[in-house]
Amino acid sequence: LMRWGMQPTKCLGVYQGLTHNGNPLILIDCDGLSLNQQWQLDHDLVRWKTHPSKCIDVYKGTPIAGTKLQLWDCEYGQSNMLWRKDGELIRFKHHPSMCLHVNTTMNSTVTTHAQISDCGVNNSAQMWSTFWSTSCPATHPYAYHRFDLFDYCCSTSDDCDGNIGVNAGPR
Repeated sequence: LMRWGMQPTKCLGVYQGLTHNGNPLILIDCDGLSLNQQWQLDHDLVRWKTHPSKCIDVYKGTPIAGTKLQLWDCEYGQSNMLWRKDGELIRFKHHPSMCLHVNTTMNSTVTTHAQISDCGVNNSAQMWSTFWSTSCPATHPYAYHRFDLFDYCCSTSDDCDGNIGVNAGPR
C-alpha cells in the first residue's frame, strides 16, 4: 500500500484495475485488500504486485510539475520509472527535486490523478506511508530487506543491492 499523507484513507491505485500501458494512477479508498492498491519495490522500480510486469511511470519522463503518473511495462534502467524513498517522500530518481504528488484541489466528483511536482518540505500532498509487498516476482526471487522498509527483489542473491548474502534469500 502507498497511503497518502494528506488523507490517510486514500491510497495510490490503478484506475479500474486496467492493465494497458498509459492507464492512469489515481487515489482510491484504502482497504488493504484491493488488488489495485498492491505495490512492491524491485530495486528502483515500483511494480504493481497484481501484474508485476507493470510499473509506475512518469508520462514521457517529463520532469514538469503536474506530469501525470501512469502504468507501463517495466523496464530496468528506464529513467522515467525509477524512484527513491526519502523519508515520507517518494522522489523521481531521474529528477530528485520532483516527488510523487497529488493535487490538493481534489474533490469527490473528480478522479484525482497522481503526478509529480517540485518536492516541498512538510508538504502533506507529497507524503506517503508505504507498506510494500514482501513477495518478489518469479523473475527476481531473492529479497533483501533494508532499514528503509523496502524489500528489494533481485534475480540472484549476489545482485541484492550489493549486499551479497545479507538477509538475501528466496521469498
